Amino acid sequence: MLMLAVLLFSLAPKDGDAATPSNGSISPDNPKATYTAGPFVVPNITGTTGDVQCGTATPCDDYHLTVNTPAGYGDDHILKIQIKWANSTADFDLYVLDSEGNTVATAASTSDPETVILPPTSGEYTIRVVPYAPLGETFTGTVTLEDKPKNNAKKADVTPPTYHNYAA
Repeated sequence: MLMLAVLLFSLAPKDGDAATPSNGSISPDNPKATYTAGPFVVPNITGTTGDVQCGTATPCDDYHLTVNTPAGYGDDHILKIQIKWANSTADFDLYVLDSEGNTVATAASTSDPETVILPPTSGEYTIRVVPYAPLGETFTGTVTLEDKPKNNAKKADVTPPTYHNYAA
């Protein structure tokens, strides 16, 4: 009986902090952090109501991120957060929370990978991944500080279209 209880406890889904490592720090001197979590077998569809719930029956994974950037760093840089997994038919959703627990960004589509782009503002964040349809998959999370893409488009030397309204 004790062996059955231990087995059931070990198979029970866990919530939060299953990421390996469970936290990281990113700065101009250390512009990349990577972590993994999973495998996940229990789906969590609570995000469809707009209020993600995390618990034993509704698993989530939390990665705690510290961003250290100087003032003005966001003028030329972005913070890119991405999760991806091997089986593209699985589905994970990505939420970024500030230090107060407020959602500051989401990527909750059926895409693989899920990606969020934010200004690289210094602070404490939680990257929450919700296994919407996990199919036993493990995901990899990558956080990077990157240069902002340059807009190299040139103005066209053509006359723009015009429109007229005609009476009936």
